[in-house]
Amino acid sequence: YALCMVMPDLELANFGDSSQVKELPTLAFMSRLAGLRIPWKEPPGARGNYAKKPEGIMPTLVESHLTASRLPLAPAGGKSAPLARWFKEVGYACARSVWGAQGSAVVMHVSGFGGGHSHSDWMSFIYAYKGRRVITERGVNTYDVDEGNKAFRLGRAHNVLQVGDRDAIVHQKNMWDKYENARCRMKSFKARPDGSADWTSELRFLDGTSWERRVRFSARSGQLVLEDTFRSWKMDGVELRFHLNTANARLEGPLACVTCDAGLPNVRML
Repeated sequence: YALCMVMPDLELANFGDSSQVKELPTLAFMSRLAGLRIPWKEPPGARGNYAKKPEGIMPTLVESHLTASRLPLAPAGGKSAPLARWFKEVGYACARSVWGAQGSAVVMHVSGFGGGHSHSDWMSFIYAYKGRRVITERGVNTYDVDEGNKAFRLGRAHNVLQVGDRDAIVHQKNMWDKYENARCRMKSFKARPDGSADWTSELRFLDGTSWERRVRFSARSGQLVLEDTFRSWKMDGVELRFHLNTANARLEGPLACVTCDAGLPNVRML
């Protein structure tokens, strides 16, 4: 799971209260613990670093690091993690074309309530094309109790179909006080050995409004296709929201956007 949550740019898929950080030492640790061949080269001196007690780290985590540091590295010919998988226990679906920095990949948060650290991000996703992260999550900016902090956690801060003012997870005045306003489930998931995947998930609000998202990812082309359907008992405004990982983009009509960064693989969203 830890390996699959790392994007081709070697940074974590930053859902919820997290940020875009490189986690190569953690990858090396998880690779040894799981006996899976790490898709990327282990950073120099990583094994030695585990023997040092990090400041402010709980003893149980230190003990895990020490234990893992004694494990042999998975052999070069060892098995790799699957390219596409639905992690039912934690609520994430992921698919990628290859292991490595030039791969295309998608990770989606389908279900799971994490208490105070949760965002209204069910069925939001992160997408990378040929190694470049194109659509990303915003993570969190601060733990200050203010409206700016709250805005990072609401539906409009994520890559979702926003139906009216509904949020799947409602935030009270205290930022740690939240409750679920919807139920989300995976309806179907199919994956092929090459990393291609097709899945459908559904979000149903407590007032009966529903939103269904079908995801089709082609490992061969790196293309991602989304099909969104919503049903509501009253007329609501609907917004389809994507957060681009670049400021260099231009509109080509009301429903088309193109990234335009020199020297990088660019995409057209229709």
